[in-house]
Amino acid sequence: MICMAGTHQIWSLDMRQNLCRFYSGSGSEGNENSDPRSSTWAQPSGITAGTFNGEAHIFIADSESSSIRAINQDTENACNVAGANQDSKDLFDFGDIDGKGHSAKLQHPLGIHYSEANQTLYVADTYNHKIKRMRNRSGLSLTAEQKIETWLGDSDDKSPRVLDAPTIDARLNEPNGCWARTSKDKQARFLGLYIADTGNNCIRFAHADGRVETLELVGIPDVRTTAHDSCSNGVCRLDAPAAKQAQA
Repeated sequence: MICMAGTHQIWSLDMRQNLCRFYSGSGSEGNENSDPRSSTWAQPSGITAGTFNGEAHIFIADSESSSIRAINQDTENACNVAGANQDSKDLFDFGDIDGKGHSAKLQHPLGIHYSEANQTLYVADTYNHKIKRMRNRSGLSLTAEQKIETWLGDSDDKSPRVLDAPTIDARLNEPNGCWARTSKDKQARFLGLYIADTGNNCIRFAHADGRVETLELVGIPDVRTTAHDSCSNGVCRLDAPAAKQAQA
């Protein structure tokens, strides 16, 4: 599945037939939840497959409507998961509120990942500088009764820099992509989440307990230590040339 942000549509790619085709979206910008031809999308960006209300769905970060939506893989009808409201033409109902369905508020989410290991949906709530998650605490699959809740970061800091810390004390800057890491044993346990911390020009890793750390990549400057001014409590300026290469 492919998010066609520019045409406000979802397309599918058949790798065996080498065929790309329309899947959902009239091409108009909006957040109408309906059948494939009548549904409207608003710059859809992130996409992931998972289970919702006991059925296979494709989850989509519909960025411009500040919502998470899904498409039932059997009926191909779209539905709301979190954010936005019932006015399909209102693209300005954004905010930062944990909650269910339309009562939850997001701001331009770009990344999304469903982890089969713990049946949890992770969302990069980009303009709120947060990672949020939706999970069924009973260990069952997700339903519309679950809240989407803040897991990492804080939207009150308007210019967040790199700060490694647990959960809401960590600082992210416009996170985009995210992807789960699982154990290689038969249990395939959830170990944590990789995060493309785009505004901070780095990759972060959030452990299962919520501890966030910045990965040191070979040949890439360590954003925590290479700023031209000193770092204070893990906060660094990122606009200076590198002075030191990250160690393996």
